[in-house]
Amino acid sequence: MAAVEPKFKETQQYRSWVFWILVSVIFLAPFITRIYIILELGIWEAFGQGILIHILSIVLIILLFIFIRTKVSIDQAGVEVRYFPFAYKKFSWEEIKEAKMITYNFKELRGKGVNYWRHYGLVDKMEGNLGLLIKLKDNKNYLISTQKPDELKKVIEYYTS
Repeated sequence: MAAVEPKFKETQQYRSWVFWILVSVIFLAPFITRIYIILELGIWEAFGQGILIHILSIVLIILLFIFIRTKVSIDQAGVEVRYFPFAYKKFSWEEIKEAKMITYNFKELRGKGVNYWRHYGLVDKMEGNLGLLIKLKDNKNYLISTQKPDELKKVIEYYTS
């Protein structure tokens, strides 16, 4: 019986409570600052068509952040990273020089999402401070955050040893 090659799949979503509080404050600010006018005149007279644009832009921002997610899958073909809806990257094992789990400095990598940082190269960071550092043979680096470090480490050790 042939041994089953391990696979790794992980999906992370942007779920920062600070972001949602900030969006709520931005959404409610015009209403709170003009509450007395709204009560006297009504919402359309207080804002005009500007309020419709405000509501639509906030709804679009909320929808964008609801759908943003990072999907990582690792198998015998290599490492595949999808930063939906923006980017897609696939690394075959032949082009990977080194892949290892690291603990990175959270203070250096402010913010979430895809960034570039001189120590790690292109960084896809959602939550935490653990990630997969991929060093390619063309000297480019990629760092992908993970919430499943133990599973990821086993799969990486299997394919890189």
